[in-house]
Amino acid sequence: MEKIIDSIIGKNLVPSYPLFILTVLQTLELFPSENFEQSTQGHYYDVLIKSALGKKITNNKEIERHYTYLKELSYYMYSRETDKLTEEEFIEFHNQFVKDFNLHKNGLVSTLEVFCETNILYKNGEGYKFKYDYINYYFLGKYLADNLDDEEIRKIIIHLADNIYNSKNANIYLFLSHHSKADFITNTILDSAKSLFSSETILNFDTDIASINKLITSTSQKLALDKSKSHEDYKNEELERREKIEDEKKLHSNDKDDFNTIDYVSEINKSFKTLEILGLILKNRYASLKSKPKESVAEEVYFLGLRTTASIFKTLIEGEEYVVKEIISIIGEDKTISAHEKEDLAKKIMFNMYYMTAYSTIKKISNSIATKDLELTFQDVLEKNKGNNAISLIDISNKLDYSHQFPFDDVNSLKTQFKNNKFPYLIMRRLAFNYLRMFPIREKEQQRICSMLEIPIDVQRRVEMTSTTKRVGKKRTK
Repeated sequence: MEKIIDSIIGKNLVPSYPLFILTVLQTLELFPSENFEQSTQGHYYDVLIKSALGKKITNNKEIERHYTYLKELSYYMYSRETDKLTEEEFIEFHNQFVKDFNLHKNGLVSTLEVFCETNILYKNGEGYKFKYDYINYYFLGKYLADNLDDEEIRKIIIHLADNIYNSKNANIYLFLSHHSKADFITNTILDSAKSLFSSETILNFDTDIASINKLITSTSQKLALDKSKSHEDYKNEELERREKIEDEKKLHSNDKDDFNTIDYVSEINKSFKTLEILGLILKNRYASLKSKPKESVAEEVYFLGLRTTASIFKTLIEGEEYVVKEIISIIGEDKTISAHEKEDLAKKIMFNMYYMTAYSTIKKISNSIATKDLELTFQDVLEKNKGNNAISLIDISNKLDYSHQFPFDDVNSLKTQFKNNKFPYLIMRRLAFNYLRMFPIREKEQQRICSMLEIPIDVQRRVEMTSTTKRVGKKRTK
């Protein structure tokens, strides 16, 4: 439930007002058999829009007419590269609409009243706009989906895929993939994915990360499970962390920028947004794509993430000597730290850069693609790439995301496989640690996981918690 609400509201497409949250919750009650993990958010946005229009319109034919109107309006604005229309421009659009669909000219005032009173559109000093971004993206995606035979529309879709680093383009493509299951939509974004970091090799996390393994020390990654915190506490901390990241993105982002040449950072951003869209397409089409195409899409999601990671690793390796010197220089004034300790600290910082890059990418992949409905597809990808440590880690991350049971046998098998390879072992350990923090599990299983992966439990805090509980219990009995 929390994941569903977070997914819909988290991208700031819908405001987090109680009414909107209530509508989503009601949708879940109305359609209990629907699994959000296997669909794009489109279905839920559809409910929100119909719920809003339903306050003023009860006739299905009229709802369809209003849907067509909004669909045409969103494309009209997009084609003019604007997100608002003056009254004069709106009259011009309305006249064009009734002409194209051979309808009576009257009705502009009543139509605007319906849209404004239902919060579909709103009027400010400059003119009329869509009240929320998601409504605009939803109807533009529908327009594109309904006009796929038009060559100009296909060019727009290719442009969206090629410039997916722009969040507006990414959201339009997400809704487009919800409205249509056409192969053209899947193949276009798939071709775009294959072009990203195409010269990079697929990481294996074996001999290709030998230099990273040399940076590992006994203190490279200290983990300790804090028993004083519940999984709800950890989730709240994670939500706060995400909010801070989103705030930072808003502060520094400028989607209006027209990149003449896509720089390295935007290329990485494009990569992550592409694999997210591919993951959502795969979840949405898990029962309509045949096994081989489904496997190809899933494999490309894995490969794109690993090619991107390989490129970042290469950049870090090329600048490692310089970065280490800079780190030593920054802490150089501290005379309480020896030269050897400064060098160790610099190496530890460098290792964490590699480590968090790999871990974050693997989590991004599994967050985008993981669902039990694709379990057999994941098995096929794993078998096809047998022996690839990175693919094995993605597979484990998938299982930790969708399974109700901790995959003890798989984790134990990989622990043996990674016996002399610390880097992938530490990543797997981190994935399990995240599972321990985010999901409620039995004490016995928790201890078994910690023992298997050498994750210490913060005994002091556990003792403090126990003592506090006992004191509270004694006070209550008095």
